[in-house]
Amino acid sequence: MDAAANAAAAAKQAEADKARADKARADKARADKARADQAKADLARASASAIQAAPDTDPRCGYGTVMCVSKSARKLWFMKDGQIIRTVDVRFGLESDPERRTREGNFLVFRKEAEWTSNLYGSDMPYAMFFSGGEAVHFSSDFAARGYAGNSHGCVNVRDKAALAAIFDQVEVGTTRVVVY
Repeated sequence: MDAAANAAAAAKQAEADKARADKARADKARADKARADQAKADLARASASAIQAAPDTDPRCGYGTVMCVSKSARKLWFMKDGQIIRTVDVRFGLESDPERRTREGNFLVFRKEAEWTSNLYGSDMPYAMFFSGGEAVHFSSDFAARGYAGNSHGCVNVRDKAALAAIFDQVEVGTTRVVVY
């Protein structure tokens, strides 16, 4: 073979190598896109499952940052834009006593205190997030110890201190809502 034929063969081989490399890059890009699309679909299904995990949530809990509190389920779902971030057990004031009944409605957290003692009852109220007068969502050592055998004076008691501390850190005064129903 002469030099011209060798150059032509080398050029043809280089062209074939480039075509194979281009095809391999395109195949990899398609596979990466397929994996990304699958991951997005999996995330959407997981998000839908998280929202469906709390069928008892009030429609007012579907937007923003909210502590969604169900008296019938005795649960507080901490939610952001309709997605459940954390769930805790809760108890309430005495329904039969209008002075101690936990108010229902859509409220804003207007104050939070990591350590607080009730001015009326002398009770410790760690991680208190006030939403209606003196009513607050807070940890209750009595609820942690005795469960549903007792009740609050109108507050929303939480027995899982570590979980409430994590919620407390994410609550913003003036923007986080409390929906009690």
